[in-house]
Formats: sequence, C-alpha cells, structure tokens
Amino acid sequence: ATLDLALARRRATGDRRGVLLVNPGGPGASGVDFLRDASGIFGARLRAHFDLVAWDPRGTGGSAPVDCGHDLDAFYAVDRSPVGLAEVAANVQAARAFTEECLRLSGDRLAGVSTAATVRDVDAVRRALGVELIDFFGFSYGTVIGARYVRAFPSHVRSMVLDGAVDAARPYEAALRDQAVALDRALGRFFTWCAGTERCRFGRRSGVGPAAAYAALASRVERQPIRGRVGSEPRTLGPGELDIGTAGALYAGASGYARLGEALADAAGGSPGALLQLADAYTGRAAGGRYSNATAGLYAVGCLDAPSP
Repeated sequence: ATLDLALARRRATGDRRGVLLVNPGGPGASGVDFLRDASGIFGARLRAHFDLVAWDPRGTGGSAPVDCGHDLDAFYAVDRSPVGLAEVAANVQAARAFTEECLRLSGDRLAGVSTAATVRDVDAVRRALGVELIDFFGFSYGTVIGARYVRAFPSHVRSMVLDGAVDAARPYEAALRDQAVALDRALGRFFTWCAGTERCRFGRRSGVGPAAAYAALASRVERQPIRGRVGSEPRTLGPGELDIGTAGALYAGASGYARLGEALADAAGGSPGALLQLADAYTGRAAGGRYSNATAGLYAVGCLDAPSP
C-alpha cells in the first residue's frame, strides 16, 4: 500500500542557500498549518536564504490521517487526576471508547504511522526536492524526528536545530512525570508573576493570592463544572478542561501569562469561556464539538513508539 504526504513550501525571498525542513512537534501536529505562520516564527534573514518546507507526518493532517472520531468532549472532560475507583473507572472507560473508535475507523492504517516510518518519509521528501543535503528545524517531538533522521541518514544533513529536545530514551511513564514537573514549575512562575503585578487580577478579589485561588477553582470544578458559553455554544468547564486550558497557555511562556490570568479570573467569576477557548486551541476543538485529528495522531504514533505503561 502507498500513501500521499501533504507538503508545503515557502520559497526563499532572497539569495537561496538551501532547504530547511521544519516540524512543529506533536505527534499529531500539522506541519503544513505550522508553515502558514512561519513569518511569526522564523526571522526574515532565515526566510531570505532558505526554502521552508513542511509536511504533515503520516497519520496526521492531510497525510492519510488516522481517524478516531471527532466527538471527543467526553474524552477530554475526564478528570486525569482520579481519586477513588469511580474516577479511575471513568478514565478507563474514556480511553477504551477512544481506542475502540480508532480501531473501527482506522484499523487498517494504525500500524504504519510510527516515527521510524516518518524518518524514511523525510528522506523521501529530500529526494523529491532534488537536494543532497537538508537543514532541519524541529520543535518538541520534532526533535525526535530530527535526531532519528540524522542517525539513519547522517550524510544527508548539513545542519540541524533541535528546540525543546525530547529524551527519547526515557521510559513512557518517566517522560510523563518529566512533563508534569515542568508544567508545575511553569505554573509556579505564573503565580509569582500574577502576585507581583496589577495586570493580573486573578486571586485579588478574594485576597488569597493566585496559588490559593487556583486551588479553590480546581476544587470547585471538581465538585461541579462551571456552565458557560463559547460564542453561542453552551459549554462546561470541568477538571479536564481546566488542566488543558492552563497547560496550553503555559506553553507560551511569559508571553501567555496575561491571557491566562484573565481567563482564570473570568472562570473564577463564573464565565469560563476564555479558559475553554485555550483548551480548545490545544486540543484542536472547533465549534460544535468537532475535533481535528491531532489527538488521534498523538496516540496512534505514541503507542507505536513506546511500550504501554
């Protein structure tokens, strides 16, 4: 069987010196979509000298995407810090329903979307471009693709940037703990910023400070999700959406603090729409509850790349 890869290129605006392949991370993220925002990511000097080329890795975006269904609200609403057997059972049920849908809709392609296969695709792209050497810029999971490519095809790489490198040798559970610790520290830095500036009103009205206000909000949504709206759509903010919305904002670093502070303050005041929008941006949810295949790609690739925990 064969598959087609979705590709995009932004040609060099000046004296072209080579081809720079870029990958935004994931697994599950679309490189083609990422390239549309390249002007805000890569500087003018780099864009002047390099053709920027991105692709949707197999199983994602427009490259034979894995389909695990588009109604994932229940999957993301589950409390991922379960306390007690009932909440553990809810996690198991959500995971089972998701994977059964993956098998039903995409069982014939799940075995072919590993990172090892994507590495071979990168070299197919290089050949199609007609160049002997490529430059590569990978973010997050894209660093795994880059590291494995240079190991498999060392004579085909001129230079490489690995930004936010993933340690692919870490066991699956250890990697999840690493990420949790990193996000927890990032949340602590946000609390420090929020407490020290009048630009952040989260926790000021209650007088308890942002850290205690966040703990209170988390406890509140665990007892009873907050009802609200995103546009004209009625929605609820529960533990899952709170975690995802917060984490999604923290990925932006300090530049995302102001937006996160406003979203949390609004949610604490009973209007969770802004925080739900942050969660939607991270999970690929569109209005009406239809999701992109980013979630499907994340788990399809991840389950092939690492042993089950």
